Amino acid sequence: MQLVRFFQKAIADLGLPGHVIVIDANPTWSAAARVADVSFRAPHVNDAGYETFVLDLVHREGVRLMIPRSIRNWRSCRLCARC
Repeated sequence: MQLVRFFQKAIADLGLPGHVIVIDANPTWSAAARVADVSFRAPHVNDAGYETFVLDLVHREGVRLMIPRSIRNWRSCRLCARC
């Protein structure tokens, strides 16, 4: 949750366009999702559709920076680096 607030403050302080997006398999239970500008319910990281979901979200929302919460999410970052 603190990381989300940090980026929201940085965006505002620098006058940058954009917003903070959080994805979670259970966003209603996620403190970060509750304070994010936008949140989406994502498949579990081990589900077959997870990578497709992330790539579609990156393209649809124009994501420019992705910070994974855990090491398991780094694979999606590598995929997005090719976007």
